[in-house]
Amino acid sequence: MLNVVYPLVERTLDNGLRVIVSSDLAAPAVAVNLWYAVGSGDESPGGSGFAHLFEHLMFSGTDRVAAGEHLAAIEAVGGHANATTDMDRTNYFETVPPHAIELALWLEAERMGSLAVTPANLATQREVVKEEKRQRIDNVPYGDLFGLLLAQNFPTDHPYAHETIGSMADLDAASSDMVRAFYETWYRPDNATLVLTGAIGVAEGFQLAERYFGKITNPAAPRGLRVEAGALPPHTDVPRVAVYRDVPLPDLSLTWLVPPTGTAADAALAVTAAVLTAGQSGRLYRDLVRERQSADAINAFNMGLSRGVSLFVLGGRPRPGHTTAELEDVILTHLETLAANGPTEAELDRVLANVERASFTALAPVDERADAINAAALLLGDPNRINTRFAEVAAVNAEDVARVAATWLAPQRRAALEYLSAEITTAEEVAK
Repeated sequence: MLNVVYPLVERTLDNGLRVIVSSDLAAPAVAVNLWYAVGSGDESPGGSGFAHLFEHLMFSGTDRVAAGEHLAAIEAVGGHANATTDMDRTNYFETVPPHAIELALWLEAERMGSLAVTPANLATQREVVKEEKRQRIDNVPYGDLFGLLLAQNFPTDHPYAHETIGSMADLDAASSDMVRAFYETWYRPDNATLVLTGAIGVAEGFQLAERYFGKITNPAAPRGLRVEAGALPPHTDVPRVAVYRDVPLPDLSLTWLVPPTGTAADAALAVTAAVLTAGQSGRLYRDLVRERQSADAINAFNMGLSRGVSLFVLGGRPRPGHTTAELEDVILTHLETLAANGPTEAELDRVLANVERASFTALAPVDERADAINAAALLLGDPNRINTRFAEVAAVNAEDVARVAATWLAPQRRAALEYLSAEITTAEEVAK
């Protein structure tokens, strides 16, 4: 097993900004990675979509940076920048040549301290979000799958019950005052973590963080309190939803409520997913796609949610002449076999070798490494988990896989969501 340890040094500025520097002077670039501890799971009723809206608003200009200049300035020095939003956080990141590190830090500090929230900016970015929804959800096959899974698995008042895109009605009703209040509540030094990774020394990293962020004061408004949630009880009686859509193939998604990311069960579930579907040797892929040729695709993954619960998804798409019911029967049979006997030693060796290769390949680029450090800091509670995470997965044995398959992936604990072709209209056809 490879033994790579990334150095981590952490300090907190007087204004509460958490700063982590991981120096790698041999790297060709520096990554600036800023996470705000706010995602769609923290939105108030009537304010859905605000976390994602800010992913766009943060590029719309500040008191000294015009709209569009942030990205243009980074690209002009040969760097790149972007942002993403999920249920648990919103992140902003740049990767730049070492000589441009101060530019990237200045731009991030500018929008943390003086974002221009105006009616014009709000109107522009609201339309951008609407167009994104049309392109990614409304007008593509299976576009509403994620939202349907969330609605099926989480109570309506749960922080994970709605998509990050939010409600268009809520966004239409948003005023500049409401958006400004969201900004002051969540976009502040004491609710953020800055990670610097790559060709920057530790002392220089903290010096620059202090220079550009140290004078930013937190708003008078209290910092937002993250919406927490405990474990949810497992499903009973197999909740089942069938939707009819104009899609190329039917689709089956089986879901289970499982422990949150970072737990021992989470590591074992990751190995379980790989045993079942990773590569052409995965049990379900080999059986359904290669041998029976009854499925066009098969996959398993854990959403990696952090607030008391996560969601494990396992499913696929049957080929013409086959049904979702066929796939479901085979999947459940494999789960029961895995729960009874666990994986073979050869399967575990294959999975762990692939996980090791994928883990260290993913962390080689400084931007991906910086994001992983921030994820470990916020979602797992300790940035050093970046250095121990693979060992946690490598410690999973056959008994662990059998146990989580029997406990967390028991057939009676599943929910089922089916996409069916629009021309199927009768209950008898659905039941086939």
